[in-house]
Amino acid sequence: MSEFNIYARKLDTAFKEARSEYNTAFRALQEAQQANRDANAWKPGDSAEEKQVRTTRAALKLHDAEAIFNEVSARVWDNFKATRRTIRAELEQAVRAANIANPDAIDNNALELMKTGVLSPADYSAFMERFDSNPTMLKLVGHYAAEAAKTTDSRREAVALNAIALDCQSGEGAAMRAFDDLSKVSDYCRGERYEGDKFRPEHTANMSEYWDSLAGEAVENF
Repeated sequence: MSEFNIYARKLDTAFKEARSEYNTAFRALQEAQQANRDANAWKPGDSAEEKQVRTTRAALKLHDAEAIFNEVSARVWDNFKATRRTIRAELEQAVRAANIANPDAIDNNALELMKTGVLSPADYSAFMERFDSNPTMLKLVGHYAAEAAKTTDSRREAVALNAIALDCQSGEGAAMRAFDDLSKVSDYCRGERYEGDKFRPEHTANMSEYWDSLAGEAVENF
């Protein structure tokens, strides 16, 4: 668990609140649909008046349930995504604040290697992973990767080195990548990654229940 765990927990809470509201409205709609079918079914000894009263009441309840679900489904996941963007922005600000350079955090052996100018993109990539939680070293890795990109004769290496430099200099360390991974899980659990099924309420309700098993450990260890 890192100092940024609170942001993963905020995302977890936001998803669960959205899921609860959506699934509650959907279950109510399903119950109203079933009640309406039952009300319209033939029953022994039914009089026309009794059936009229029963079906009218069921139809009104179904109409109300449909209206509530339509309102909730049109709002709840868009609101969740807006909340998620806000949480990510807060996390990014916190990560940047934690990224203040610290001379004591410099790995002198790695620094001397980068100064030689002989490292490959794979070497810089390995350093980026190794120093993922060390903002000071990430700044240096980004700087020397960018310098190496200017001197290489290989266009492919230059592209790779510039990409590493951008990743390092943007502050997109372990916390940001972990949050984005969680965001992808939330998309999956909203059914959004299945293009053909994304608008089926049954699919969304079902997929949303997988959030705890798929994201629980990641939230805990964030």
